[in-house]
Amino acid sequence: MPHSPGSRFLDAIYLLRTEESLTLHNGLHQADTNEDSIVMDFLLEEYERERLEYPGTPPAFNAAVALWGARTCYFAAQLLLFRKHAPEEISSLLPSYEGEITAAAMLSADLCLRFVPAIAHKAAAIDPNDPLVPLLVKHLETWHYSGLLLNQPPANPDLVTVTGDACLQQLYVNRIIETRNQKLAETPPLNKEINATLGNHRDTFWN
Repeated sequence: MPHSPGSRFLDAIYLLRTEESLTLHNGLHQADTNEDSIVMDFLLEEYERERLEYPGTPPAFNAAVALWGARTCYFAAQLLLFRKHAPEEISSLLPSYEGEITAAAMLSADLCLRFVPAIAHKAAAIDPNDPLVPLLVKHLETWHYSGLLLNQPPANPDLVTVTGDACLQQLYVNRIIETRNQKLAETPPLNKEINATLGNHRDTFWN
């Protein structure tokens, strides 16, 4: 495990990535700059490990957006437990990413954003009117590669970034098949790739 004594942020992201679980502490914890740096180093290692199984030539790691995704997931999970924040406070803890959304950004953010749909589902189950839920859904509409994992994924995602990168496009196709997203499977830019991926195994993987 990466070493940083007393780093709740790193501990949380490490458990998230290695065990798909989160440990929540007593009180909302704000990560400091040192924690951010260590978490980015850890996520770089995770990206380098994952990219070995990516198709084609993976885009480069984007540390800034990977950190944003980690912080988004971390604070969203904490807000499941600490319910006393006003909507404007929640928004300040979960700001939008202001940088360019590229294939590299989409895959780097997904290191942690892929776990946010589960947090949104849990928050909605606890309180359907929780202001946390629409905020998370809004993020996942923008970062729709991760948003595919929602029960109701983004209906009309902008696919230009996806189809412009062969690696992301294949991973996107794989996730559409994994989530059985019929609407996106019929989208012209992706339908041909989905049929090619399924090939003669359509009845096995998606009848």
